[in-house]
Amino acid sequence: MTLSFDQPREEALRSTPSQNSEPEAILLAEEVKILRKLAAVQKRWWQGYSLLIAGMAFLLSLATSIISAWTSYRKDIHDQQTQLSNLTQQMQDLSVQQVELPNKYKELYKDNPILYQAIANVMQNQFSSILNTAVSVALRLGDNATTGELVTLGFGTSSMGNVTETLHLLDLAVSSANGAVEKSYALRTLGHAQILLGGSPEMRAEGNKTFEKALRVDENYPDVLKIPAGAAFFKIAAEQQWALAWAPSDCAQARTHHAKAQEYLSGMSSDQRASLVSGLTNIGVKFDSTGIAALPGCPETAQVQANPTGDLVPKPMKTDLPQAAR
Repeated sequence: MTLSFDQPREEALRSTPSQNSEPEAILLAEEVKILRKLAAVQKRWWQGYSLLIAGMAFLLSLATSIISAWTSYRKDIHDQQTQLSNLTQQMQDLSVQQVELPNKYKELYKDNPILYQAIANVMQNQFSSILNTAVSVALRLGDNATTGELVTLGFGTSSMGNVTETLHLLDLAVSSANGAVEKSYALRTLGHAQILLGGSPEMRAEGNKTFEKALRVDENYPDVLKIPAGAAFFKIAAEQQWALAWAPSDCAQARTHHAKAQEYLSGMSSDQRASLVSGLTNIGVKFDSTGIAALPGCPETAQVQANPTGDLVPKPMKTDLPQAAR
């Protein structure tokens, strides 16, 4: 039997690992529990600072993009408005030159009519080119174009025989009108075109409806009633232009609306009438010594005469119209 003096030492060594591993195992188990608790706890989205920072950065970028896009859009609109204004001015200048052409080249017309006609054709082609460009810009602008510019273009396309485009431009002019004066002007011009250029009973009926709206402009703009004879101004202007629209095709209707314009005028006091005559003359209504002048093509249009007090009284309208005029 062999004795070993190292046996107690070996037993001590063998027992040491098991005794030391117990605290470590306990510590490890506690850490695992803590980690699991931390993993189980979920923060609300507003408590995640990284997510908040990312969200704020996105919103700032989006706001900057929207502002930039809106600024670019408004700049583009402004540039097109400036272009349209320049084009309509060029059209008006060319129209004046075309009117002055016969007097300016009177001798050339006598000596060389072919050359004169060539010059006239060049001016007409230039006018057509500018008109087409201006119409394209105006249609892109839509309601952002001014009523005056759209009406001017409507006159231009009408002179070129494009009825559809004329009515479209004048309809846009009504939509873009600001205030009672522009609205009345646009409605009267559109109604006139619908009756004169429409070419069908349906379109002429639409023209009558448009003029009815022009008669009621003061209903949508109450401030008009604050102006002395303001409502009468718009009604006389509408009735007289309504009469002019029908004069070439139906004198009976023309006389009816001309008489109504005379009635509105005769119902005003002397001071109001003087103010109305001045304002109506500025928009093309013609007057003579008896009041509103007779309509071209309808010589029997109801006129007015002055009574001893200075007021204008309508003459009775003839009813025995020729069959062709009815």
